[in-house]
Amino acid sequence: MTIAMIFDAKGVTLQQYTQVTNELKLTENMPKGMIEHIAGPSEGGWNVIELWESEADARAFFDDRLGAALKRANISVQPKVFPVHARLTITSKSKAA
Repeated sequence: MTIAMIFDAKGVTLQQYTQVTNELKLTENMPKGMIEHIAGPSEGGWNVIELWESEADARAFFDDRLGAALKRANISVQPKVFPVHARLTITSKSKAA
């Protein structure tokens, strides 16, 4: 079952987020089961939203790679996790010249 994870990371900075993503090299080594990773600043911190094929895949990634990287960056936030009931993806349409 597809799950979503929302990290509402109060006090986390762009530098900490970048440290973690550089260490994990997500663009070169996407974890098994990760569908999407979205991140951006929020008031007083950083937000990350992820979609996963299963909770087991997300937990394996956390146990094998992410947990240690977060610890090294002094990030201790725990995500909200919920099953995805609906997902709508809209792609942009380009006009023919």
